[in-house]
Amino acid sequence: MKSMTGYGKANHVDENFEMEVEVKSVNSRFFDFKIRSPRELSFMEFRIKDICSQSIKRGKVEVYVNFKDKRVPEIVLDESRFSAFVEVYHRAQSLMGGNRELPFAKIISEPGVILMSNTDLETSGAIETLEKVVAEAVQKHQQMALNEGDSMKTYLTDAMERIASALSEIESAIPSHKEALFEKVKNSIEALLPEALGKEDHKRLMMEAAIYIDKSDVTEEIVRLKNHVQKFLDRVGKSDKEMGKSLNFILQEMHREINTTGSKFGDTGVFPSIMMIREEIEKCRELVQNAE
Repeated sequence: MKSMTGYGKANHVDENFEMEVEVKSVNSRFFDFKIRSPRELSFMEFRIKDICSQSIKRGKVEVYVNFKDKRVPEIVLDESRFSAFVEVYHRAQSLMGGNRELPFAKIISEPGVILMSNTDLETSGAIETLEKVVAEAVQKHQQMALNEGDSMKTYLTDAMERIASALSEIESAIPSHKEALFEKVKNSIEALLPEALGKEDHKRLMMEAAIYIDKSDVTEEIVRLKNHVQKFLDRVGKSDKEMGKSLNFILQEMHREINTTGSKFGDTGVFPSIMMIREEIEKCRELVQNAE
């Protein structure tokens, strides 16, 4: 089992570059990816998403990339372009009259006048290094997600054991509850009747009472709940991308069965057990929402 909640961080520093990548995620029904990176790395966003999606199948994933290029670029003056701009400014001077100074700072800031070389990231080895840093951050994220998953698995297993124990308590109370209920109904009938019934009428009335009491029997619900508990434990022991959905479905069925049990079984002695089972199911449902 693996949690959708995770965090991983990795970095790289050398004489040319500084890189830092953070990957964090929380639960979501689908793979929801967002990235924040410097503009010069915008062309890498799809590649980074691909690296993350290979390991993270579901969840709201946020990636933060910090990048610093420490290389000193080679600055070159394009003399032909510079001369062309100077000539244009001279012509403008002659049209305006006077002998104004040329705007030197403006000329060298014109497009293409000053060129910087040795700034191509794709040929510098930076891209390959960044991919490794992203992969390392994802690996650490996955390790945390697995650790969280182990904790979830432990709690879910313990919860199912507590539920199974509570079900046994409820099951053991069924015979005495039915007997007590039958006696209560019989006494009530006899107290309400103005006179004694004949043998056949009494027999038919007791049969109707027995049918009524049988409707309060929760043996079938207990059996189904025990089966659901076993299915849940079997499923927790496996690992696949649909685990969270299948576990949630089982818990929904368990929730329905325990509600039926609570409405049919009026023994106040087992009420705490029924409430405990409901609470454990709700806690488990919250947890499996975060299972990948």
